[in-house]
Amino acid sequence: MGLRTLAREEISAASGLLNITRQIAGMGGIALAGVLLERWHYVHHLTGAEHLATSTVGMEQVQRTLARILQEGGDMGELLHTKVQAMLSQYLAQESLVVAFQDCYVVFTVVFVAAALASVCIPGGEEKQ
Repeated sequence: MGLRTLAREEISAASGLLNITRQIAGMGGIALAGVLLERWHYVHHLTGAEHLATSTVGMEQVQRTLARILQEGGDMGELLHTKVQAMLSQYLAQESLVVAFQDCYVVFTVVFVAAALASVCIPGGEEKQ
């Protein structure tokens, strides 16, 4: 719609500029999404670990249940404790990544809706021949 107001001689240059701008904005958006996702994953991982550390009663029960399951599989001793901690750490990492993806989805949905509304407001102008 933005190119409709240009003269025929100006359309090719404006189209090239529009495509370059779109490519740069796309790369910036991908980089921003990666940075936000990594940051929110880190934050949610820390807050999740903090939450697990403060809820000792529930965690002790979960650890005992995991240990019992692993013992039935033949694990014992220090290896059992290490595996329980590794399983809890992996669970926390997966859950914090899911929440980080949800946060990114919400932010980029808001950005997309705002951009769509802004694009509707672009005046069409009169088409030049």
